[in-house]
Amino acid sequence: MLWLIASGIPEYSIAMNGLGQNGFGEFSPAKYSLLSCFVAEVVLTALFQLWLFWVAPILGAIIVVLVWRYGFKNQ
Repeated sequence: MLWLIASGIPEYSIAMNGLGQNGFGEFSPAKYSLLSCFVAEVVLTALFQLWLFWVAPILGAIIVVLVWRYGFKNQ
């Protein structure tokens, strides 16, 4: 994964550029492509399981709607 991220620019060198850049294109000190930044965000988000803060409340809301609709339908 890190190779795919770092390969956003052909002349990338971990010794010279490191891995701490922020932004993409002209806003990136190393001129990373949008694809490289997108892959980094997806991989790091998945690794740190930030998706849980979105998925759990949405699933909870769906469960509440189903319980309300079908559980209390006769009342």
